[in-house]
Amino acid sequence: MVAGAPKSISDKVNTKDFESDAYITPDGNTLFYSTSHYSENGDLDIYMIQRNKNGNWGNPKSLGKTINTAFDDDSPYLASDGTLFFASRGHNSMGGYDIFSAKYDSVARRWARPVNLGSPINTPDDDTYYRLAPDGSYAYLSSYRIGGYGEKDIYTINYIKNTTVKGQVFTQADSIAIPGVELIFNGLQADKRPISYRDVTKTDSASYSVTVLSGRNYQVQLSMDGRVIETMDFEVPIVLNDTTDITKNFYINFVDSTGTLVKNVPGNFKMENIYFQTDKYNLRPESVQELDRIAAILKANPTLNISIEGHTDARASDSYNMTLGQNRADAAFDYLVNKGISPKRMVTVTYGESRPAVPNTTSENMQLNRRTMFKVLPREGQNQQNNQ
Repeated sequence: MVAGAPKSISDKVNTKDFESDAYITPDGNTLFYSTSHYSENGDLDIYMIQRNKNGNWGNPKSLGKTINTAFDDDSPYLASDGTLFFASRGHNSMGGYDIFSAKYDSVARRWARPVNLGSPINTPDDDTYYRLAPDGSYAYLSSYRIGGYGEKDIYTINYIKNTTVKGQVFTQADSIAIPGVELIFNGLQADKRPISYRDVTKTDSASYSVTVLSGRNYQVQLSMDGRVIETMDFEVPIVLNDTTDITKNFYINFVDSTGTLVKNVPGNFKMENIYFQTDKYNLRPESVQELDRIAAILKANPTLNISIEGHTDARASDSYNMTLGQNRADAAFDYLVNKGISPKRMVTVTYGESRPAVPNTTSENMQLNRRTMFKVLPREGQNQQNNQ
């Protein structure tokens, strides 16, 4: 492609005086530029000119005294949201040119008072030609700074913020939350250097939380006990403020072979009843199996505490059954302590015959009433849940 010969925009813009910089809007119909042509003392001021329906340029208009000062005002740029950025030696400059921004009030038909963008964008030396990326994630400017190559250099300003990504990890098949899953977010910085963020899902809620650089595509590796379960891609959108959190739940192909995982409602653990023979409180083999599973749940969820409730049928006196119910609760309590569960995490209570599961009308019903039940004790801020 061969470039054509330069062509003057308009003799209404270009004069025998100094025109420093110009910015034309994407639709090609409005031009902002700086010129010394209308200044009494030769300083630069910012003007705008619009193209009419015939394609011809109208007459230049000053942006007014709110923008223009008795000093140089230069390098105008209009962002997509209507914010004007420009450089000025006037206003409340830190020294030399500083970058300022101003919004146009369409109701009052005037520009708002310019705001100095401040440090570290502005320095005591010259800072000019600010240009913002379309998505607002970064900007360029020309600046004289320590460590540069001489005179003014081109610098990039990164507006992308860190953001917190949080959520839970569930089994894909039945949405059971999985504690103890390691998540590693692997990505690249703009200069292609690798970055990595890590967390492990909590034992009581299977939740995780990582603070990552936004505007990146991450490869998320999910592992348990050193074994990689799945690897997924997750794109974190650009975040330009400090208050945005992103929720991301992961569903992975994981089978719970131990039966110790928590359902996706916090605190909803399924612990089966254990049963006893008439007037007995020794543990049956099937009861031992269930107590082993309950011990595994408690070990996998160290913030979980339980109540152990002893019940009887109605064959003996109330006082006798209260004692028998306590013995049945204590049998489960003692077994779990022997399995390594702290006694501080468990409480026992007896209800005797006062809370039958079914009426004591048949031998089968009486068997259902000779039981010990396990209930999760709610943590602070939670409601009591019935886990029978």
